[in-house]
Amino acid sequence: MVLVLGLVGVKLSVLPAGSFFLMVSGDWITCVKSTRLLPKDYYKVLGLSPGATEKQIKTAYRKLALKYHPDRNQSPGAKKKFQEITAAYDYLLEHPEDATNEIPTYEDRVASEVLRRERERMQQRAKARRAEKKKQEEYFNRIYAKTGSLFVLATTAPSILSSHRESTYDDARVFGYGIGMAFQIIDDVLDFTGDLSSVGKPVANDLMQGLVTLPAIYYQEINPEDSRMQSILDGNFIGEDDLNQLVTDIQSSGAIERSVEQAKEYINQALSALESLPQGPEHEALEGLSLYITDRHL
Repeated sequence: MVLVLGLVGVKLSVLPAGSFFLMVSGDWITCVKSTRLLPKDYYKVLGLSPGATEKQIKTAYRKLALKYHPDRNQSPGAKKKFQEITAAYDYLLEHPEDATNEIPTYEDRVASEVLRRERERMQQRAKARRAEKKKQEEYFNRIYAKTGSLFVLATTAPSILSSHRESTYDDARVFGYGIGMAFQIIDDVLDFTGDLSSVGKPVANDLMQGLVTLPAIYYQEINPEDSRMQSILDGNFIGEDDLNQLVTDIQSSGAIERSVEQAKEYINQALSALESLPQGPEHEALEGLSLYITDRHL
């Protein structure tokens, strides 16, 4: 029997023996039905109805204990019956509140467990997304400080020195910011797709130094358990074969294409700001420069 619950990605398969498997977010969770008696079953063992008083419980126990005590009753099953009676008596005296509380069904407990585990998974995913967002923010802040700020200075300085500062400064800044960020992202992409002769540094040079760039961040988002990546981030050395394979995996994971798309998004923002600046040969040159940044193949 398969029961699909009202949660996306949650499936329950119940086996004939009473055990069951839970599939939550693609993972199977094995659960075994408990054989522990519920409070209502303890009442039944003593021949009572739920809600019986303490006096009725003690009276029923004494009567049944005398009947099934192993010293008085040598029949098969008497010892087991006596143990059940004693367990029921002890439980009901220790948990009198269960006489009036609503007792959850087996199905209720299964559903509750599914919800609890799915809630934990959702919390873990949310935590992972926050960590990924933080890494991206740190990366963008770092490349702005390294490269983007230089482009902003280059594009805003003429505006500051001109007689049209008020009408051009903001657009000039957005333009410089966009092409500066895009330039550094593409430079980081070329660290994985270029070669020593054209880029001027070994492939994955940043990665070998433990420097996390956008392609590596995007790769780790979809491969959080990659031990090679984690080892590098922890400052540990990995062998050349592992490094080469990791670069190959990053190249084929979609992280490169996603990084290029992010760079193009910055270029589009830059071109939009450029439209507001005065037309002329300089305007055309800046537009061509912007398009070259994401189209360059060194």
